[in-house]
Amino acid sequence: MAIELVQLSNAHGNRYTEADREAAYQLWTTIAGRSQRRTAEATGVPVSTVGSWSQREGWVERARREDADEAQSVRLSISAVVTAQAIASIQTAVAIRDDRTASHKDRLNASIWLAGIAGIVPIQKSDLQLRTDREQRVGDRTAYADKSTEQLAAMLNARLQLDPVVDSS
Repeated sequence: MAIELVQLSNAHGNRYTEADREAAYQLWTTIAGRSQRRTAEATGVPVSTVGSWSQREGWVERARREDADEAQSVRLSISAVVTAQAIASIQTAVAIRDDRTASHKDRLNASIWLAGIAGIVPIQKSDLQLRTDREQRVGDRTAYADKSTEQLAAMLNARLQLDPVVDSS
């Protein structure tokens, strides 16, 4: 990679202006690839002076902050595009779900997808089987409505003895 020479004038003896130091910083962050040696070669400023500026003015920390700001800007730009696409996808799924001419399977799949992005996980067939098995062992849940607290506690204790909890500690 060829480095474009940006010779800084040194009309004040060894004193460079703030604009000179800023130009060196901009060169360091871009063309010189954050190399003090290449910055010195491109500007004609001694490497030790460039190193001194970098240290004193916190070039590395400043560049990190600028990098983080730029990364945040990129994330926001991407987020705007993704959000627009997500809204379009949601609108499509709602249209399929509400379309009475669409197949039942497509309408159900659209409903399940919409529930999923809302954080609602649909029940799987295996979950239904487990619930059915439990209900058969425990009995009809409506039968609990007329039980006293003591009766419910006794039933719970009996249930816990049927399904002991294994202590993994």
